[in-house]
Amino acid sequence: MKAKKDAYDVAPIPDADLTEKELAACIAVIKKGQAVDWRSALRELPLATAVVIARKGREIVGVGAIKRERQEYAQRFRGIQTFHFLWTRSNWDTWL
Repeated sequence: MKAKKDAYDVAPIPDADLTEKELAACIAVIKKGQAVDWRSALRELPLATAVVIARKGREIVGVGAIKRERQEYAQRFRGIQTFHFLWTRSNWDTWL
């Protein structure tokens, strides 16, 4: 797909299969944005259920992810809210 000069190319990364170079670029974007702990992102991004990267030209300028399922973590909040893990990697891919 040819992008316009000012357009972004947004694409999912299959199975969160980031190269080391892509992961480093994503972490740099996350550090710059300061909205997410980059150390946590470095650890969790490769384990994410889904990862999407936004590029402008060849440069990675944005990253989004759906965190991996963490049932043990969710159990701590069991009395507060009901958690349902409906999305799995296989059925998420059908929506991409």
